[in-house]
Amino acid sequence: MARGSTLPSLRIGVAGERVGRTDSYLGVSAGISIPLWGGSGTVKTAKAQKTATELRTRTIQTDIRVNQLELVRRAEQIRESLSHYESLRHIEEGIRLLSRSFELQQISVLEYFTQLAFYSQTRQEYLELELKLHQALAELTKYRL
Repeated sequence: MARGSTLPSLRIGVAGERVGRTDSYLGVSAGISIPLWGGSGTVKTAKAQKTATELRTRTIQTDIRVNQLELVRRAEQIRESLSHYESLRHIEEGIRLLSRSFELQQISVLEYFTQLAFYSQTRQEYLELELKLHQALAELTKYRL
């Protein structure tokens, strides 16, 4: 195939031309094609395509690395946020003590519900952060596989 692109090619055929609405002419056409540069344009095109493919590959790899670093940073931020909460066990213990204080009538109903709402919101925030952490870790594990 490469050798065929360096040889001259001959073309013979019939060609027609319409001059007006009713006038048309037919004739014989002949031509010759001589490749003067031996297909150097195709070599340059192939090299350019190879370079473009390599650049796309590097770009994709860089994007993946940046995405991984962002996921690691986000996971570290979530872990830091989780460390501000003592733990879910402490929150549950606080709710139990609050219920016990209410049963013994040591606190008012208003104070009980105010504190219960605080503990419930804190527990919800803790669980949401934990979920985000697990999602970030799962995303990181996807790249490892």
